[in-house]
Amino acid sequence: MAGFVALFKANSSPLDREKDFQNLLELTAQYKGLEIPNEYAIGRDCIAAKLDAPSSLHRGIVHHEESGSWLLAAGTLVALEGDNDSHALLENLLRDYLVNDVNELERYDGHFALVIYNGWEGSLSIISDPMGLFAIYYGRRGDQVYISTSALAVARQVRSKADPLTIECFLRTGRPFGEKTLWQDVHRLRPAMLIKITPDKFQQFEYWIPKIDPDIAHLHLGEAVKLADEKVCQVYERVFSREKKVWADLTGGFDTRVTTMFLAKMGIPFTAYCFGPSDHSDVEISRIVCKEMGWDYQNIQLPHQWSQVQIPWFEKALYRGDGLLNVVQLAETLRISEERSLILPVHVAGGGVDEWRYHIFGSNILFYTNKTKVDYEKILTSRILYPIPMNVMRNDRSGDVRNALAKHLIRIEAGFKDKDVLSRTDLMFLRHRHPLHAGAYLSAESSFERTLLPFCLKELENFGLSLRHSWRRIYQYTFVRNLLEKGCFPLANIRTVSGGPTLPIRVTNAYKFLPLGKYLIDHFTQKTVRKIFGRSLSIFRTSPAPERKPPAVRVEWLRWAISNKYLKPANMNSELFYNQANLSSLILQEIEGSINSGEFLDRVLTVEMALRATGAEVE
Repeated sequence: MAGFVALFKANSSPLDREKDFQNLLELTAQYKGLEIPNEYAIGRDCIAAKLDAPSSLHRGIVHHEESGSWLLAAGTLVALEGDNDSHALLENLLRDYLVNDVNELERYDGHFALVIYNGWEGSLSIISDPMGLFAIYYGRRGDQVYISTSALAVARQVRSKADPLTIECFLRTGRPFGEKTLWQDVHRLRPAMLIKITPDKFQQFEYWIPKIDPDIAHLHLGEAVKLADEKVCQVYERVFSREKKVWADLTGGFDTRVTTMFLAKMGIPFTAYCFGPSDHSDVEISRIVCKEMGWDYQNIQLPHQWSQVQIPWFEKALYRGDGLLNVVQLAETLRISEERSLILPVHVAGGGVDEWRYHIFGSNILFYTNKTKVDYEKILTSRILYPIPMNVMRNDRSGDVRNALAKHLIRIEAGFKDKDVLSRTDLMFLRHRHPLHAGAYLSAESSFERTLLPFCLKELENFGLSLRHSWRRIYQYTFVRNLLEKGCFPLANIRTVSGGPTLPIRVTNAYKFLPLGKYLIDHFTQKTVRKIFGRSLSIFRTSPAPERKPPAVRVEWLRWAISNKYLKPANMNSELFYNQANLSSLILQEIEGSINSGEFLDRVLTVEMALRATGAEVE
């Protein structure tokens, strides 16, 4: 999967660009753990290089000799028609792009990052995939534009200062937003964006927007399920025909069960896996599923001595995650990703299926309403922002963070004003969440393996957006339950972690969903009691909650972070964000086990490591 670097400097010679380009290339290779290539692509005012990994599908550089044009591709590119050979489709894309420009992108899909140099007009185009899953970053210093699949490399090269508001947002959400990064002068390409650079212009185009097909919403349920089955099979045939055996993520829920069901149906070789302790409910159910279905299966776990070996992985998580993700959590993911990649290079995940199940940003709506306005406050409170220990922060910028996030969501919604409110929330989720969650993990893992999310491709995203709202009520999941039942009844009849099977809920099988009913009663009771009395009450808990005690893994890294001054306020690059005494007290309480700050300290560590690695100052 790997990545690339490129540099554009107007009216320059190759010699003018060489030093800065080499620095950018070496930093990107260092941060992403990739080898520096021997071949570079050179154009008028620009230079680029492709960094390949063992899992790379599109290797090297594609040239168009007649015009002197060239193309570099990272990730997975899919031709919607014609030849899908990994090299031939790049040759076709380059040739046709020189004629049709941005319009040619309609004929392609995938999770990719592209750099195309047009030798006829002397332009350099940087292109993100339709969902923005594969991360591309750019920054400017003087008359130079630096492009890389490493945010830290660009931050170092342009000598960017920290972005205080985005860091405040990261501490509250665990993510930046939109094109923001932790650095003021480093930007991430938004989904479906094309940036065209010439000596006198820096132009941005959005080349694709999701489309809602009203005809799909008017279908009867059985007809829609049949059409979905046909479309998914067509997409799987197109995407997986050139792949060999793959890993298939399989938990105890719905989404990975759907993606894996279609792998089996299409005869695509796979080994299903679940990450976690052997007694975890996800692992137990995924093991049952594979035993019942006769699928290859592996339970993958972290090493027993993870508390002792985790520390070097934090740096890898920072470099590969680009400051988009909590390094403590990402370290575990990358360790497992590396282990998988030693056996099979391609990984299939279930992202995107959840949008077929329910309205994620409108999940509190159990029944369709005629509301015409999006409730941004509810989305921010219930789906994006979570409480943090505010006494640790030097200044309370909660209002600024909320305003910035609301403006970001409003900007997304502005392009879809003609849609109903639930469709608008779906589209906001698509444009906000995909790049920052599934995309952040996909990009981080790209040094080890190539990740495919078939339900995050244009045709299947459009189909999910077009489904009737009443089929996507939370917990009912009418459409996906029917899709699973029709696709494989024995598979659908196996229980899930949330209680009950993935069959449609009917009077005749209601008894199978008693665990789900108990869960919902308990969930809503706790939520109501917490809102009124400020404390939790569980109706069905039969044993007392275990004593709060931080695991050895957490204590180990907290002590390491303190000894290396990452969490020692007086020595932190980011100390201006915090009340030093209260942060020190929180860390001590966390180690002692008297308080649980959730992911907050993980995020504090992530920010500090990112600023220290790039020498970024906070103003």
